[in-house]
Amino acid sequence: MITHIVLWKLKDRAEGADRQTNIKLMKALLEGLPARIPQVKKFEVGVNCVPGEGSWDLALYSTFESEADLAIYQKHPEHLKVVEFVARCARPGLSWTTRARKKDRKIPRSLRWVSQKALDLNALASWQASKQA
Repeated sequence: MITHIVLWKLKDRAEGADRQTNIKLMKALLEGLPARIPQVKKFEVGVNCVPGEGSWDLALYSTFESEADLAIYQKHPEHLKVVEFVARCARPGLSWTTRARKKDRKIPRSLRWVSQKALDLNALASWQASKQA
């Protein structure tokens, strides 16, 4: 199992639209990919609900059965169309890909925390609010 996580911060204006409009459009474009690319096993797109200077605007958490499936996804024409839009609207992002241990095919504990807490932007917002209280 391959886990692929990407974070983006969008430009203030691009493609004739403001950041918030492009965030919504980019989210919709990304969410349309699993229906067109069968190699995708899991695909979650989250918008940051607590924006800040050092935060990212959009996060993608995706899983694939193998590195070969990830490579098919990355070269797929539908994915490349989204990549073109992202290149025009977002600053260089942060990408992280990892392979689950072959022994039990489970996601490592640290990655489970990231996927369950950090990328669940609503939970993150609640956690940040509780720390400020």
